[in-house]
Amino acid sequence: MSLQRICKNGRLFMRVLMRNKPEKKVTYEQVMFLHSFLPQKIIISTSSNIHDNLALEDWLYEHSDLRTPVLLLWRSSPCVVFGRHQNPWTECNVPFCEQNGIVLARRKSGGGTVYHDEGNLNCSFLTERKIYDRRRNLQLVVNALQQRWNLPLSINDRDDILLYQQYKVSGSAAKLARCKSYHHFTILCSVDKLRLTSILNTHLTGVSSKATPSVKMAVANLAEHVPGLGSLDVQHAITEHVLANNEAATVSYADALDETQYPGLAALRAEISSWEWTFAKTPPFTINRRLSPTERGNALIDISIKVRQGLICEAELQVLQCSGAHPQWFLTLKNGIQGVKFDKESVINALSGVKSQWINEDLYGSQQADFLDWLLLAVMQTTGVANSSLDHQLFMSA
Repeated sequence: MSLQRICKNGRLFMRVLMRNKPEKKVTYEQVMFLHSFLPQKIIISTSSNIHDNLALEDWLYEHSDLRTPVLLLWRSSPCVVFGRHQNPWTECNVPFCEQNGIVLARRKSGGGTVYHDEGNLNCSFLTERKIYDRRRNLQLVVNALQQRWNLPLSINDRDDILLYQQYKVSGSAAKLARCKSYHHFTILCSVDKLRLTSILNTHLTGVSSKATPSVKMAVANLAEHVPGLGSLDVQHAITEHVLANNEAATVSYADALDETQYPGLAALRAEISSWEWTFAKTPPFTINRRLSPTERGNALIDISIKVRQGLICEAELQVLQCSGAHPQWFLTLKNGIQGVKFDKESVINALSGVKSQWINEDLYGSQQADFLDWLLLAVMQTTGVANSSLDHQLFMSA
């Protein structure tokens, strides 16, 4: 390939080089080196399942020769994806997601929590570690979109792509090893923003944790600037931009269910979709709440629940200004929920078991029933595993 053609097709890289070293003459070798950063393989996933796509990304990372840079493009049906070191219960409304069939997934990179649907495009740049460069990848995409639609996009210091220098349309995360890397990011094209906003707001309060919190920022869709713009349009624009600037690049489609082409991918998918990876990998956290039953006047109850590896490892209940409280109520309750999975079904079953034990031990009399039912409900609300009135009604009638 001639230097003239490389310079013509690689304008992005020429501008980067000249901006960094404007006083030096650009050599053929320098242009060839920069040109080598362009993806040589564009792989488009045919799956809309988040676990398929995360497993495919991980498979490519583990098994591809990344001396040949790869760009993986994929879309997913409604789901919430959080970073490796995050707490899903503090990042999103887990009960709402479970009730509405919105899949929860933990990825293997860091970064914050994002909502995906078919209006979002995901880009994964897989390269050797020595040429890992977030800004370069983002600039390639920005250039592709600006050339096609003249979008007013910019990149901030956090490696977010902004629309109108104000609204976030893309956030980045990465996984780095000694010799290889991947950098992936979302592009909000026509995502359901109302659902995004409602889902990425937790109802859980009183949490202390060392988990990495997401950085909140106003978001926008590209379709707000170009009406009708969809994720497939953006996918085509990026693909065509790479092909126009690298005649050696190839495009292929990946079936994440094809074990003959991707041996071992099913095992990766099983790992990524497991409860042990999705929830038990959450960093330890504690929930502290002080509650007061209306029928007990000035009575106060402090509830502290510690969660480790997805299990309630410790529960403490301290009663303040509550006359007539039976110590065995709280001991039975404490023992009944410790060691239980921190999910709706397990917590509700455990609390129902506590109530049955109270009844069997003659601790659940008519005079105490209202208070004890409130106590069980207070613990359930403290955990935050169920947040609908229907869940509460079903539990109380059990």
